[in-house]
Amino acid sequence: MQLKKRLIQSAVIASASLIPAPVFAQSACSSLEANWDRLEKNLASNFASGIGDNSAPRATNRKLEELIWMQEAAIIYEMMKDNECTLPKSPPSGASYFTAALDCSTARLRSRSADVPECRRENWKRSIATGKSE
Repeated sequence: MQLKKRLIQSAVIASASLIPAPVFAQSACSSLEANWDRLEKNLASNFASGIGDNSAPRATNRKLEELIWMQEAAIIYEMMKDNECTLPKSPPSGASYFTAALDCSTARLRSRSADVPECRRENWKRSIATGKSE
């Protein structure tokens, strides 16, 4: 099993060296930007789901999730700097996708189902301008 793992690792390292540096950095940057966007959607959804909730334990869990996402954002930001990516102008914010998250939360309550079209995050539009292109 250890040998198989080493063979896979060496193949990945060898193939990474064949990719030109700018292409590799560009794909890393797009992946990191997608993760940053995901964090903003998570924060928006978390905030929207807590608006009408009066449960202290659930509020605590939402705050813990938010803390974890902000720590993840710090890591992503450092990785973006290391890869010389275009850096975000502000920390991740739930306000970026708040309208879409609120629409999702409302649709879920109305339909009493988690599977509603409004909750497909790939279709969410930004609520506020962030200086980034869509």
